[in-house]
Amino acid sequence: MKHILLLASCLAAGAAKAADAGLGQLPECAYADTETSTNVPFAFARDGVRGFEFELGLCGTPSNNVQLAFGRDADSDGVLSAGETDMAVGWDCGEWRVACFTNGAVLASAPATTNRVKSLGWRLRVRRGRPRRLELSENGVAVLPECAESPEPWFYDPGWNILRLTVRGVDAACESARVRLDIAGYAIGLR
Repeated sequence: MKHILLLASCLAAGAAKAADAGLGQLPECAYADTETSTNVPFAFARDGVRGFEFELGLCGTPSNNVQLAFGRDADSDGVLSAGETDMAVGWDCGEWRVACFTNGAVLASAPATTNRVKSLGWRLRVRRGRPRRLELSENGVAVLPECAESPEPWFYDPGWNILRLTVRGVDAACESARVRLDIAGYAIGLR
């Protein structure tokens, strides 16, 4: 019996996996409104989620809007509509914005660097499905440091099942995104 428990402990300690999705540059918009987007199904409801992370790369110009939105595809049409969106994070006309669509809260921050090419890194530690600590940075420099120790509860929801990358603006956005969940451990039942 001791050998089985030791083996189970070793397996559980070494078990770690991740779920991720990568998005490259979107096709140019054929319409005057310059908006283009893509939707990606993504299962946020997983056992053992320890972290919700993403990288959002873009050219930060005053006219560009590049955002990642997260929510539930309630009508199962494969598109995250405005009514289904819970949270959006991104660059909007010269500043970073984190918006909650369910309660109207908006957090905004001026750019942290003068670089035109920007990479926003979001690393949210999660415990029992709740946000615990956020590391948010632009090209390695902290953004919205006031959220680090007490992130908003709406920064992560295991009920989300889709994400959407949207680009608007007249300048080239050079957008890219990678979304990732850190998943650790397994549940092993012994009798």
